[in-house]
Amino acid sequence: MPAHKNQHLIPQVYLKQFGFKKQFTKGKKWFVSVKNLETKKWEDREIKKFLAENHAFTLENYKEIHELIIEKDLNSRIEARIPKVIKQLQDGELTENIQLAIAETTANLLCRTKALRNWLKGWLKRDDFRDFFDIIVEFEGLSDDEKDSIFNSYISMSQKDAVNSLMVAYMNHTSKQLRSASIEVLKGSNEAQYFTSDNPVVLMNDIGYGQIGKKEMEIYFPLSNTILIRFYWHDKDHPEERVIKEVSKEEYDYFHREVLIYSADKFIISPIEKSLLGR
Repeated sequence: MPAHKNQHLIPQVYLKQFGFKKQFTKGKKWFVSVKNLETKKWEDREIKKFLAENHAFTLENYKEIHELIIEKDLNSRIEARIPKVIKQLQDGELTENIQLAIAETTANLLCRTKALRNWLKGWLKRDDFRDFFDIIVEFEGLSDDEKDSIFNSYISMSQKDAVNSLMVAYMNHTSKQLRSASIEVLKGSNEAQYFTSDNPVVLMNDIGYGQIGKKEMEIYFPLSNTILIRFYWHDKDHPEERVIKEVSKEEYDYFHREVLIYSADKFIISPIEKSLLGR
């Protein structure tokens, strides 16, 4: 294992959708303007170092699989598609395959956050952990013996490996739920740009991570500074919908006044340089 390896909880390619470049002697570097919710002050953070942890997703005990499998084969694959998906939505395309890509991206950015990973860590200590495990693997087609074997493997894992393994399982579970949801793409503009936060995927209506797929649930995700995704659910007899439309002032204001504030943990991320914010 390399001595130090920055792995981003929020990927750089995503942050660059809200970022800008600064000129330095040896070239340009990417930054984002962020509001530190502890100090209440705006500051510029270099994307390369922002919202990253040393070996966050590196496996400790399962090196025969490959210690960097999550970072290299899962996260990197999903990150690479983000610019293409944004371009497709900007061009008015929203097919079943594009929704699948959006679902995987949304699930990935939800599950990589510190908030979600701490929630998963809490399940490891609960008496009903097996019930939770059975729910998040319900779509995998596993036999009872296979479920037992996987569940029992958590006993021998380090806590870090267990959290990362659960993260992948919950990511797959969430992605499958989002594929069958209705989806609305709210297009902003240069005059109406979206902010994001260190928890970019927001589950609304106080239902919680364990209730994705319920008809009371709404999920918001600013995919870029001009693309906001909203997932929602109907009763089972209602067909799913796929819609792309221009965001209204009411929808834009609701996202920033209610949704964004609800989700942010330590940072709100602006698509506009702090020097131009006027505050």
